[in-house]
Amino acid sequence: GEINMLVHSLSLNIVISCSVDNIIKIHDDTELTESEVKKELVIGTNQVKAICICEKFARLAIGLSSGAIRFYDIAHFRYDSDLRNDSDKKEGNDEVTCLAALEDVEIIFSGHASGKCRFLVGPPSAMKFYEIVSFCNNDINDKAHKTSASCAEFDFANKLMFIGDQIGKLKCYDLTELFDMIELGRSKTRSENDPLITLEVVQAFKEVRIPLKWSVDAHKESIKHLHYVDIEPRIVISTSNDLKIKIFSAETGKYKDELKQIACKYK
Repeated sequence: GEINMLVHSLSLNIVISCSVDNIIKIHDDTELTESEVKKELVIGTNQVKAICICEKFARLAIGLSSGAIRFYDIAHFRYDSDLRNDSDKKEGNDEVTCLAALEDVEIIFSGHASGKCRFLVGPPSAMKFYEIVSFCNNDINDKAHKTSASCAEFDFANKLMFIGDQIGKLKCYDLTELFDMIELGRSKTRSENDPLITLEVVQAFKEVRIPLKWSVDAHKESIKHLHYVDIEPRIVISTSNDLKIKIFSAETGKYKDELKQIACKYK
């Protein structure tokens, strides 16, 4: 089937593709010739909505239409576990709309159709995969309207997260409290073999706030991709279904410039 998602890991030497017929293939990226398919995964009835490689965990995370996130052990090419989104039953199947790995702090971000955003930890930082912090991506013009994140990018040096959502808004969230709590967990770790996230630290995570720093109406349609450039002046580049590529200040969200994609018809 047609490939609709593609992710790459340089350190693990793999490329992972997902097709519209729910087949995920893990390709060996060490050969200069045609890439070898090392493993093929056929996902069941739930549609695959997002995938990401978590290099620190050596896991493949798969976001499903049911709202669950399925983890596979890449090193041994086997199923690990499912993490379900059961915190709000009234949302029903709160499908996953976005997945991203925060490799520097060993955390996974997930966005959901209801507007819920979650930060997750897993082995070896914790004994299993579970949620440590969540918040809602609200429309600042209508607090009751929650919009789903379609993509995410991170500025680790300044502890910021950029989210593009389904209605074309680009937002910047402050992750200072989250990162500080992770450092607290590291300070309480007795040895390299101890989990980073202990029960004591989990309780403290409940007090973490993820405040909004700025928000802009970036596009007229859903934002599909974001890229952060950490060279001064720091910028965020966004692409959208409206066929525009726009550039914004990472510090303030101020519009800088744009490019227009040319829609081509191939024969």
